[in-house]
Amino acid sequence: MTFDIRTLAPMNTQRGFTILELMLSVAVGAILVGVGVPSFVNTIRNSEMTSATNGYVGALYAARSEAVKQRTRVTVCRATTNGSGDVSCSATGDTLAVFTNASNDLSVDTGSGDVVVRSVPWLPDTITVSSSDVPYGFSFNASGFTRALNGDTISGDLVFCGPRGNDAARVLTVAPTGRPTIRQHAEVSGAPSCT
Repeated sequence: MTFDIRTLAPMNTQRGFTILELMLSVAVGAILVGVGVPSFVNTIRNSEMTSATNGYVGALYAARSEAVKQRTRVTVCRATTNGSGDVSCSATGDTLAVFTNASNDLSVDTGSGDVVVRSVPWLPDTITVSSSDVPYGFSFNASGFTRALNGDTISGDLVFCGPRGNDAARVLTVAPTGRPTIRQHAEVSGAPSCT
């Protein structure tokens, strides 16, 4: 409390902010929002990319594990499903499917005992997958190694691309032994570029 020296009586003081203080606070707030929003958008995009690649790796591990456990061929691929639950691999499918594939025909044949192990929605529209040397599906044999329809091993890179191009792209490398690894696009020489 302040006092008037001449009368030693309390002075009335006004409380509040001046217009200059308010304008300065609004300007600082606007700067913080301007810096924070792009960072938040990048965080969301990083999260989408991480979720997409981890989901694909999870499907590969599930397929490999199921192949060894069931002692049969198991396929993981982008697939289409119909109303009756039939699943078949397709480059334009809407799910990522893992299924036993005894007949080795890239589709579920319940007559030969094929079973869908896992089926999850395909990647968001903002993320694309490309490759120059890997088919759209992987099969694992009873020993856990990757196999193509003709029996050859499959290995190579799948490139997951988002709106930010190569700078934020992830490369999923699958070894002939079936082991997947994820790296940044810049760390993999010769990986296909995002377009």
